[in-house]
Amino acid sequence: TGLDESTLDSGLIDAGAGNGEITVSMLWDNDDDLDLHVLTPDGSEICYSNTSAAGGVLDVDANVGGRTMDNPVENIYFEDPVAGTYQVWVENYSDRTDGSANFIVRVTVGGESQTFNGSVDGSGSVAEVVSFTYG
Repeated sequence: TGLDESTLDSGLIDAGAGNGEITVSMLWDNDDDLDLHVLTPDGSEICYSNTSAAGGVLDVDANVGGRTMDNPVENIYFEDPVAGTYQVWVENYSDRTDGSANFIVRVTVGGESQTFNGSVDGSGSVAEVVSFTYG
């Protein structure tokens, strides 16, 4: 599968992903269980273990209970975000393929998008993606 925005969009549409004033979405290229994390301005973390905080919601998690989609995606969105600094990172929760997992993360703030590429290798490995300030 291609790590591109059209594949990301297709996966998000198939999953019924939401979007908001801030939307953070991820697509990756193998069977590893990657997790998208967002730290909100109030210090809350949105991820698989805390799916709702500070007005944001993780509404698509591709790997709950095992691989669930051909083009795995995760999605976190904020309809009415609070002002402040947000941090985005990716964690390899379970390295099922014994190799690197490549990903793209798209961050959309107020209709303006940026896309970031990265990779993680090994369970527990983390890739910082971006910090940005809203409001």
